[in-house]
Amino acid sequence: MKITTAIPLNDTLPSLGQTKQLLLDTELMKEVKHLSALLCPEWLAGYMGLKKLVEKQYQPEDDPASLVIENSQTSF
Repeated sequence: MKITTAIPLNDTLPSLGQTKQLLLDTELMKEVKHLSALLCPEWLAGYMGLKKLVEKQYQPEDDPASLVIENSQTSF
């Protein structure tokens, strides 16, 4: 009995080299996630501090465009 497929099996199954690379990539991603979990709180704290500093220096009510938006939202 001969079985034929529309897609050759070689195209659907990863080679041994591809399988090894996938395993290496998976291990690498585990390390990256671990390191990013360690580094993220400090980065996030720095980002939030910078964001607060920028928000202090920039007051939206001083922006004429924000006044136009506020005025356009009022109903008569």
